[in-house]
Amino acid sequence: MTATVTLVFLLYFLLLLANLVDARASIPSRLFSFCQFCAAVVWAYSGKHEWTTKSLYRAMQIYLVFTFVYFLTNGLVENVLIHSRAALSASLFESGRGARTLAPEPSFFAMQVFNIYLLYRLIERRGAPRTNRLPFLALVSFCLVSSLSVYGAIALLLILAVEFPKLFAFATLFVVSATSVAQGVLQHWGSVRVVSFILALVSSHGGIAKIFLLDASLASRVSSFLAYVSSFAAHPWTGNGFSLLQGGGFISIVTAFGLVGLLFFSWAFLKILTAPYSRGTTVLLTVWFVMNFISGPIGIPIIGVIFGTVLSRSSVLFESRPDRAQRWQSLATT
Repeated sequence: MTATVTLVFLLYFLLLLANLVDARASIPSRLFSFCQFCAAVVWAYSGKHEWTTKSLYRAMQIYLVFTFVYFLTNGLVENVLIHSRAALSASLFESGRGARTLAPEPSFFAMQVFNIYLLYRLIERRGAPRTNRLPFLALVSFCLVSSLSVYGAIALLLILAVEFPKLFAFATLFVVSATSVAQGVLQHWGSVRVVSFILALVSSHGGIAKIFLLDASLASRVSSFLAYVSSFAAHPWTGNGFSLLQGGGFISIVTAFGLVGLLFFSWAFLKILTAPYSRGTTVLLTVWFVMNFISGPIGIPIIGVIFGTVLSRSSVLFESRPDRAQRWQSLATT
């Protein structure tokens, strides 16, 4: 057994070394992101810091303030401090994108807001009145809408469906029944990123290939995911050592470590499905896991924090049995 583990680590080290000496080495940034993810998972799993809903509410207040600053200054803070694929925030405005508050892109901003909301759900006491989190939901909704991103729209719809299922069902029925009218209205806002995606979705009539042709951003993300799948198929046992020059979510870790990575994330996903969370929280976690598995930057610390919180004993106890959670915490600190 020891010899097998040693051989696996040796092969993986050689893959890393081969990538580092390559003229177009891709591993430094990807390895750094992976280390960030691991550190955040371990830190959250250890339970050294007790998150509170109050602290997360304050975090959303800060994002709200900086979002107003973003629009008032045309993204001056972000242009100076945070690199973006677009030259300036003005370029994002011209392409129909919204706020990228304290983030490289609007979709990353929306992702961060959704992560904060999900962490809020994980640490909130089960059975707490929904009215207690209405101000928090208002902040989250505003920030997601201000991003004008597809990720933000998906996250907002998911949140509304979980928090207000009856109202969401009624609104969905109304929109579907007025599709022709709604499409005409949306045409006037076709330059907005999320609206252009909706129009592309409607125009495709459910054809996946046509959606990819009409939406280049979605096509690039799927292409990147398929590249990781192909790389995993080529190196299922040892992985590729983060040598694939692609952006990617948890799939990049699976491809880097091969079968070991696949087994780990399969176990983590099973833990999400079987943990004693409320139905709404399980749905949110499942969609969150799938979206981050397919695409997304794994180096964002809060992603690792959520992952570690889900895997820790404390997160399960907090939502299922608050009394046992308090007892476990007192034992852990003694």
